[in-house]
Amino acid sequence: MSLVVYSSSDSDHDEDKSENKNDRVRLFPDERGNWALSIYAFVEYSSHLDTMIDDIIEIFNNENEIWKRLVEFHISLSKTFPIRFHHIESIRKCIQNELSVSMIKFYTRIENVRILTNEDGSTSFLVFTLDQHRQFSKLVEIIDKILDEHRYPKYYENPCFHVSFAYSTVKNREEKLPKDWQEQCQSVFKQYQCQPSAMSILIDDIRLKAGKRTYQLTKSS
Repeated sequence: MSLVVYSSSDSDHDEDKSENKNDRVRLFPDERGNWALSIYAFVEYSSHLDTMIDDIIEIFNNENEIWKRLVEFHISLSKTFPIRFHHIESIRKCIQNELSVSMIKFYTRIENVRILTNEDGSTSFLVFTLDQHRQFSKLVEIIDKILDEHRYPKYYENPCFHVSFAYSTVKNREEKLPKDWQEQCQSVFKQYQCQPSAMSILIDDIRLKAGKRTYQLTKSS
């Protein structure tokens, strides 16, 4: 087991109490003893992908600086949900043990740009949709089984696997979208087609985050 980030339990809870980072608000209430848990594939992006993201965000911020770039990128494999502290280690061990047997690294390719909005409508995200749906679904199936055994929620049915790279909480943000943003995004994609590292992402690093603690569950050598 590899612990990527660590902080004390007291500071973890204090951070969770005010978790509206980047102007985004948690969708469930804070309760003493509850930690926010999520499981995801960490995205280590190349310099070409980094530049392409800047080019795409520029399309949406051409007239209004309403979209803010995210610092880290990931692909969600579970919902974010409240968990009791004493359940974290059991879930971590079960998922890590199963992935050590079942996890096979693979590459996913960026297909398109979409705009997704969270459940309460407070935040919208610019995202890359991805291929390899079957491979991601296998990972979700493993994780769902273990979460269900611990009586925690499964992931969404028919999920859209994606990488969020920018967000906006500005009101009426849909009205400020460029009319031809889809065509402009496709034009950017064409510019980077000759750079495979801009359009493909290696999936080999699955992580579990609970509060401010992040555990690396698997990583190919």
